[in-house]
Amino acid sequence: VTTTSIDVITWSDHADKSLTLRILNLTWPWTWKLNPLLLHNTALTKTISTDITDYFELKTDPEAISPITLWTAHKAVIRGKLISLATQSNNIILSYPLSDKTDSFL
Repeated sequence: VTTTSIDVITWSDHADKSLTLRILNLTWPWTWKLNPLLLHNTALTKTISTDITDYFELKTDPEAISPITLWTAHKAVIRGKLISLATQSNNIILSYPLSDKTDSFL
């Protein structure tokens, strides 16, 4: 454990807690970034749009969940789905024979 902290209480009587871990031999920071080319895939865009709509329809009980918690959880869920869909897309591309890949670039 590198650092821990309890953040400021903003909307409810709950505060975010942070914990930073140092994993063996990993010294570089890694952040996931959305590949903008994924947004050109209409099937993927429709899937994410449907997932966002479904998420907010299922989780919009204002009595039970604060707006900040709802938004933070939504970002984590959609990020996970985007990572999953990007991985599936990359696996499909990598499964093509090498000759198909080189022909498409010529």
